[in-house]
Amino acid sequence: MKKSSQSIYQHFHPSEKPFIDKVFQLIEKMETSYSYQLTDFLDPRQLTIASNILASQGVSYFLSTALCPMEQARLIIAPDYYVYHAEDFEISLVEIDYPRKFSQLTHRQVMGAFLNQSGLKRGFLGDILVADGRIQCFIDSRKLPYLAQEVTSIGRLPVSLREIAFEERLVGESGQERFIISSSLRLDKVVAQVLKKPRSQVLALIEQGRVKCDHALVDKPSLELAIGSLVSIRGYGRFQIEKSKGLSKQGKYKLIIRQMMSK
Repeated sequence: MKKSSQSIYQHFHPSEKPFIDKVFQLIEKMETSYSYQLTDFLDPRQLTIASNILASQGVSYFLSTALCPMEQARLIIAPDYYVYHAEDFEISLVEIDYPRKFSQLTHRQVMGAFLNQSGLKRGFLGDILVADGRIQCFIDSRKLPYLAQEVTSIGRLPVSLREIAFEERLVGESGQERFIISSSLRLDKVVAQVLKKPRSQVLALIEQGRVKCDHALVDKPSLELAIGSLVSIRGYGRFQIEKSKGLSKQGKYKLIIRQMMSK
């Protein structure tokens, strides 16, 4: 039996209601037009929500992760007759060519340039991969000609966009491993240790809606983290708890984290 959006809201954070509504609108559009619907690039949390809704509605869907590994992915919401074609995802993998011997671009610089110079919304852009000074990104194929024309420099460096095969995808930087000691596994306590900031500042970040755990917005500082928890702080990057080294003599948690902070 199909569930309405109203009965599904209770399972998600109130801030996710607009996205839930959008998924139901795409389902309705697919059923009305009887043609497949392609989403923007969605983060892992949005992919989880959309997949759960589509499964509950008995609607067929396909993920662009079938093309190659990607964190931000697109969904095809399909009618019964649909036959899968990889090109329907309309995704291009692009390498950003620039004079690396003078300077190296960062994830933040690329994101800012793409959004500010193009005037496009975030959904056209997928993962930005950085490794050894090289930068690649997944882009909505329909926007590539426009972007190549509009984004000709990032910072003071001239750049050009070159489409490459998915097989040439970079693995990306894995971040820096760090050891921290926290008096608790509470979100606010661990984030304070990672950022080396007073707990009052961490509480402010949470209240401002700048902290997510496993891609879901968090409004409870007391949330208990676990091994594998991925925490992102807008403006500061993200980190993942990789393993526990037990308790110290003072009863504090000894944790190994992998930190992928903004540059």
